Amino acid sequence: MEEYPVIVIDNGTTTTKSGYAGDDSPRSCIPMVVARSKDKNSTQNAYVGDWALGKKNMHFSHPMEKGLITNWDDMERIWNEIFFIELRVDPEENRILLTESLFNPKQKREKTTEIMFETFKTPAVYLIPSHCLSLYNLGRETGTVIDMGSMSSCCCIIDGKIDRNSIKKLDVGGKEVTNFLQELLERKGYSLSNKIERVNVREIKEKLSFCLTNNEQKMSSIEEIIKESGINSDEKYHQNYQLPDKQNLAIGKERFLSTELFFRSKIETLQLSGLVENKGNEKDKIMINQKGYDKLEQKKVVVENENQIESSDFNSSSLPNMIYKSILNCSSKEKEKTQKEMFKNIVISGGSSMFEGLQERLTHELNLFWAENAPEIKVIAPPERKFLAWVGGSILSELNKLQNKWFTKAEYNENGSSYVNIKCNDFL
Repeated sequence: MEEYPVIVIDNGTTTTKSGYAGDDSPRSCIPMVVARSKDKNSTQNAYVGDWALGKKNMHFSHPMEKGLITNWDDMERIWNEIFFIELRVDPEENRILLTESLFNPKQKREKTTEIMFETFKTPAVYLIPSHCLSLYNLGRETGTVIDMGSMSSCCCIIDGKIDRNSIKKLDVGGKEVTNFLQELLERKGYSLSNKIERVNVREIKEKLSFCLTNNEQKMSSIEEIIKESGINSDEKYHQNYQLPDKQNLAIGKERFLSTELFFRSKIETLQLSGLVENKGNEKDKIMINQKGYDKLEQKKVVVENENQIESSDFNSSSLPNMIYKSILNCSSKEKEKTQKEMFKNIVISGGSSMFEGLQERLTHELNLFWAENAPEIKVIAPPERKFLAWVGGSILSELNKLQNKWFTKAEYNENGSSYVNIKCNDFL
């Protein structure tokens, strides 16, 4: 097959990154939004990406939800914008490497390749989970990778292959943190309901939110710090944020309360901070216990409890719990040795992993699972982790590691789109 250049596209629910293989960073980061006029007589079909942001009197839609494509027409518009406007390349003259979710079903993989071959006429395509590329970026083939975007997902990768039994997810990501931050600000009396104001809330989150650590105050627990936040912490954590209309928002404890969703339920966070009354009823207790692990579970040793969680149990209810369960479910022959290796190589990646303090907080929370003899726990948070998967794809393509693995147009014509599930299966 002729050696066509490679375009790398990291599809994300909020932002899609794209660029040329061999580059150190993506050329384009396009917001995943499509806007259509509410005026039925409008001649403008749709605005895509940056062109859609800030438009008024429009219907807004998003092509992806929780890492999966849900609107193919809009997704095709996004890809069209990337090829012909953002990168100014002809997809007929480029191979396309696309990232995908760990939970991407076969039908969506097939539809993706069908569009690439039939609509954009690309000569070859390859689909690969973003987790593999993030690890490859760091020059590793073994480790635990957490991808944090619109949701959080985790898997163990052993010698370059995903251990399918280790795949776990947490339905908390950037959108949930943004929504909670908006709720916290509205509790202070600010009105932030329309689309443009929500964009501002997301910007506040990205610039000002952080994760609490035990270094914040000399206290024995995160819980005590949160309780203290309900009394007098606004002054300590105070930051001003000016909206485009010149309105100033005074932001205090909301900066760290918003990210507590990664570690505990919303109701528990609100109760600990004193924003809602804890009446101690059974419903509240059930919701509080949704953090994902209690003090007793924290004392258990991973290796001794390797069979207590079903491999089909994808869902988790806190970030540390998700990682714990993922490593717990490793199906390696040398399980104890592999688990120790996994705890020493925990990589966080994605846009929602950029919160200050997350690395330290995760390390602290994971250590709580042991009363004694805890394994070495190392959480790796590269500064460029927002683009970790895209750069990994850039490196992988440039080194020709996929030389004979590409799903070609000829193979598509001969075998159909379902052949992608055989051809693009080297890392699964």
